[in-house]
Amino acid sequence: MEKLIDVITKALGKVSKHYFDRKDIDTKAYKIRILTEVGAMK
Repeated sequence: MEKLIDVITKALGKVSKHYFDRKDIDTKAYKIRILTEVGAMK
């Protein structure tokens, strides 16, 4: 039973890591877009 829990935990960790990495990339891209727009206004 412990082995099953360990396997499921690792699988969920990989899925959630991918999801949060993607969110982090999207957030950084948004910040860059905003900074570029602000810089273009000057």
